[in-house]
Amino acid sequence: MSSKGSVVLAYSGGLDTSCILVWLKEQGYDVIAYLANIGQKEDFEEARKKALKLGAKKVFIEDVSKEFVEEFIWPAIQSSALYEDRYLLGTSLARPCIARKQVEIAQREGAKYVSHGATGKGNDQVRFELTCYSLAPQIKVIAPWRMPEFYNRFQGRNDLMEYAKQHGIPIPVTPKNPWSMDENLMHIRPAGGEDALVVLVKVGELELYRGSWDGSQRGPGLPVSVGEKLSDSWSPLFPRPPASGASSGLGAGRPMGLCQSAAGAATPWFWGRGTNLCRRWGARCAGTGGAWLGSGHPILQPLSVFCQNQAPPGLYTKTQDPAKAPNSPDILEIEFKKGVPVKVTNVKDGTTHRTSLELFMYLNEVAGKHGVGRIDIVENRFIGMKSRGIYETPAGTILYHAHLDIEAFTMDREVRKIKQGLGLKFAELVYTGFWHSPECEFVRHCIAKSQERVEGKVQVSVFKGQVYILSRESPLSLYNEELVSMNVQGDYEPIDATGFININSLRLKEYHRLQSKVTAK
Repeated sequence: MSSKGSVVLAYSGGLDTSCILVWLKEQGYDVIAYLANIGQKEDFEEARKKALKLGAKKVFIEDVSKEFVEEFIWPAIQSSALYEDRYLLGTSLARPCIARKQVEIAQREGAKYVSHGATGKGNDQVRFELTCYSLAPQIKVIAPWRMPEFYNRFQGRNDLMEYAKQHGIPIPVTPKNPWSMDENLMHIRPAGGEDALVVLVKVGELELYRGSWDGSQRGPGLPVSVGEKLSDSWSPLFPRPPASGASSGLGAGRPMGLCQSAAGAATPWFWGRGTNLCRRWGARCAGTGGAWLGSGHPILQPLSVFCQNQAPPGLYTKTQDPAKAPNSPDILEIEFKKGVPVKVTNVKDGTTHRTSLELFMYLNEVAGKHGVGRIDIVENRFIGMKSRGIYETPAGTILYHAHLDIEAFTMDREVRKIKQGLGLKFAELVYTGFWHSPECEFVRHCIAKSQERVEGKVQVSVFKGQVYILSRESPLSLYNEELVSMNVQGDYEPIDATGFININSLRLKEYHRLQSKVTAK
């Protein structure tokens, strides 16, 4: 087969992009694998070897961590960007940074195509492709998860795992731990499992399975290999019912239970091929403890199945459980210039960092130790559906609070009102993939202008999942202690407030006059 040309694949080394690499080769493309070092914990040389082994023509590993901090994270800190009041945009900021370098490589290598592993339901497909088209309008994007020949063949992670086994692709995830991690300097989130039910299966105190089920798996509701493993685990614990006593087609010879939903409705739970698992978020499923399906034979120990939407502890990797965090806080002094952190000092031990990358990594370390930055939210995706997101953003959380404080200390009130509106727009544009749009460029410039006098130091206490502001100082502060003091009159005449109140009440009095007329009718 003659080559269809070169394609630069945004490669992570995970299950999806490893399978896509092999699949693209099957389609006749020469694959150039590109892996961005954006601060994730990754064995990059091992990833290079893996990509070459899977058939990549070339592999580029690009360290973009410094530019990610300075060109993407810092503008987000300046803008106090939050999507829907909670999400600090860790993934959203990373995608245009990654895609920008991908386009550079494609242009350098003469590749007409770029490709990615983003799904057809998510935001990342939009973020990657809008960046590519804004920087290289002539580029062609291959998005496998939107191609029928791909998504009809691979209808879930089980199909990908099976394909990986067939093609000798090392699998970084397992049915028991089905989450891959989307990690960068700003944050980490589980990918592929964040919208899933968390399922815990126990017999007595013996844990048989802990993992996710997102409704897409076929077979017994959980991956087939897990079901088979569990069957093996159960065999010494549960007596087999007589063949005549077992009901066919509903998981014959397997335990049965009931799922009690929040609304009080009981849903049958079966284990076996072709049956289904309780799909209710937050439902708790408990085995009947005394019956086989279709028989009167008792089981030796009750089966307990917990279908939860609470994230299991093992899902968090960047932050300590706040309850287990140190019993004494770390006190940090963070210095800002033009709204950007330029220095961090640990007041306790004197540790100091000044370069952008070292400063940010140190804040991640301290905040992570104290369990700062965890959120579990439901957000509105750009394409219209609601999605669950579990995020850990340690350094970003500290800087968000510290920057807000120094900004309030140094910025004019009316400028700040305008800037807050711009920050909301900036967050929306970043989340929806329009980083390289003219409107986002305009908003960034406006926000940068507002930050020219945002300068000073903030002391924060980091303790058991929380960030507490302790103090602030600035040579450009608009705070005038004499002016606000109840003990010093200064240049302010209290009597002047009477006219101020009268003027501001004028429209309220007029509104009341109108309402009185309407009521009288």
